[in-house]
Parts: sequence; C-alpha cells; structure tokens
Amino acid sequence: VAQADTYLWCNGLTTPEIMPSTTGIYCLTVTDTNGCIAEDSVLITIKGEAPTANFSMDTTCYGEVSSFTDLSTVPFPYNIVNWTWDFGDGNSSTDTNPSHYYDSAGFYNVSLSVTTDSGCSNDTSQTIIVHSLPIAGFSPLSTYVNYEMQFTDETSISNDSIVSWTWVVNYSDTLYGDTPIYEFSLTGVQDVYLLATTNFGCSDSILQALTINPTPNFINGLQFWLRSDSVELVGSDTVSVLYDLSGNGYDAFQNDITRRPIYRPSEPNINNHPAIVFDGANDYMQGTGLLGGFTDFSFVLVCRMNQLGPNWIYGNSPNGIIASFQFTGDGAGKFRFWQQGSGSSSLFSASHVVNEYYIVSIAHSNDSIPQTYFKQGGFAAGSGNLDVNTHTNEGYILGKF
Repeated sequence: VAQADTYLWCNGLTTPEIMPSTTGIYCLTVTDTNGCIAEDSVLITIKGEAPTANFSMDTTCYGEVSSFTDLSTVPFPYNIVNWTWDFGDGNSSTDTNPSHYYDSAGFYNVSLSVTTDSGCSNDTSQTIIVHSLPIAGFSPLSTYVNYEMQFTDETSISNDSIVSWTWVVNYSDTLYGDTPIYEFSLTGVQDVYLLATTNFGCSDSILQALTINPTPNFINGLQFWLRSDSVELVGSDTVSVLYDLSGNGYDAFQNDITRRPIYRPSEPNINNHPAIVFDGANDYMQGTGLLGGFTDFSFVLVCRMNQLGPNWIYGNSPNGIIASFQFTGDGAGKFRFWQQGSGSSSLFSASHVVNEYYIVSIAHSNDSIPQTYFKQGGFAAGSGNLDVNTHTNEGYILGKF
C-alpha cells in the first residue's frame, strides 16, 4: 500500500500540517510513494484568535478566603467574555476574579477556562496550597520575682516553619524571638500573650496566665527550685508533675501511676504547710535539669524530708568514693544542709520546729560519679545502708531510691 510522500500547499509550504491565519481557500497537493497525485481544497473562515488562559492566587492560610485573579489575554480586537473556574473541591464560579473559602488546608487543583466574544476558548490549571495554621503555645507558666527567666516557644506547625514570635507581657512590654528573656519585679499573676507566624504568614496566638512566686530561700548555685505547693494533680491528690519554679523548666515527672506521691495541702508534721508525701517504698519523681556548680557529688539536699533524728542517713559519692554526711539542726530550729561538694554544712535561713525534708539525687553523665541510692524505706533514718551505681543520663531524681 502506497503512503503519502510529499505535500505541497498553495502557499508553498511542504509540511503535513499548517496553521490557518486568515480567512480563505486552502489547497493541498499530495504525492504518494508510487508517484500518484491527489488534490483537495477547503474554505476556512477565521472567526477570531484563541485566548491565553492564566491566573494567580494570593498565599492563603486556612480560615482565610482565597482570592483568584484572572490574568488571561487575547489579541485586539477580541475580548474575553466568559470565565469558568473549578476550585478543585467540588465548587465552581463564573466570576472574573472570584473568591473562595476552602474547608480544610491542603493541595487543590484549580482550573480556569476562558472564552472570547468570537467563541474561541482556552484553559489552564494550577496546583494551589491552602496552608495550615500553627498552634501557639509556650512555657513556663510559673517563675519567681526578680529572676531573669526565659520563655520557650512550644508552637507546633505541620510542613511549614515558624519565623516570627511576638510576645506581650501584662499588656505592656513587647518581646521578640522564640526564647526571650524577661524579669518580673512583682509577685502575682500576669497575662502573657504570644503571636506566632509561619513563613507563609499564617499565625495563631495564645494568652496564658503566668504565676510569679516570691523568691525562695536562696541556696547558692541552684538552677532549679522545687516546691511542694507547685504541682499538677491527677484527681484530687495524686502528683504527676512537680514544677520547677526557677523558670528553667526542669520539672519533675512521674508517668507510672503506681509510683506517684500524694499531695497534702496541709501537713501537720510541717506546721500545716503543703507537702509531697512519698510512701517510702515505690514513689519517686525525676527530671532532666541539673544543679549549678556541682562536679563531683551525686546529690544535694534542697528541701525538707522525714527523718527520725540527726543520724548518718544520706550517702554521697565524691569522685567515686562512698561517703556519708550528717544532717542536723541547731537550737533555733534552723536545719543544716551539706551543699554541693562543700566539706562543711550550712544553715537554712528559716527556723523550723519539725524535721521533714526531701532529697534530690543528681544524675550526672560522668560515669566516674556513682549515683546514690537511698534505702531503709526511702526517706527514713539509718546509717549508711546504701547501694551505688553509675549514671547514664544527666538529670535528677526525687523520692525513694
């Protein structure tokens, strides 16, 4: 079977196809491989030119209305007279520059078809993005007065990133950045506002109340301060979190419900002050913070725990050597503490008439420093009944060991 071999149009072109540009008769002569020739002609009427379809959309965040702008063009003297939009979510519009609200963030395939007054049409499509909103959050929610604290942004966002943080403290002071520093001069409760914005301009805000506590009795070098009336309770009295009041966020946690201590808002043994009560068998809490200034010692006394008398009840391990120290009080009821490697004891500034204390055991990443384990029912009197192990992670442990 012979095949078409050569083409010759009336205008001299020799291609199989041509694009008509004016109204008139178009004729073609075709020669096949056997040398046979065929001719034909057709009258073509040009009614107009096809438009070039195009559009743009402003960057859109979820919850905002998406605005579309038609950018289609057509040569003079023709005009675009019809627009058909498909927003990619089952909705459409015939407006020139429509607006549309998307029910969820994500990717959408948007198409536009335009038609001129001569009946010529064209279409185009684009994939557009409706960006997710961030979920603003920050910590801590407590600090103490006259302390240079640091806020920490905890805003979450999927796919995009947070690039701007604006903080307003007590409706007056404005801060910027993801970890700004601030110092409160008065105790009480103040509102802190955070506006977090993504790289696409999507934002969320949060307003939280922050408690400013009185400065605790100062112990030199402490980087965190745990107090028995700063807790998170499960139910009415079970402690799941003991908050660090220094503002550093070194909170103590216990996720195991069988090992959580009990909170008592009024404990007779300590002059009806609030207390965290450990059962002496299983209860303990732990955190990731460290005390400042210590290098060789695996625990430091920071607050009150139960003891029966001024016995040798706590063990410590300077440079891998097991040692003990004696915890006593003076005649004025001021109790002593052995502080961060010091060979001598010091006195708490306040007087107390009862003898209940807590112990913090410091876990250090230096494996040459054994960790102290407290025995005899947890917090109880005794004399050197200790086990020793090495540390694996930095942090601290509070309670029964």
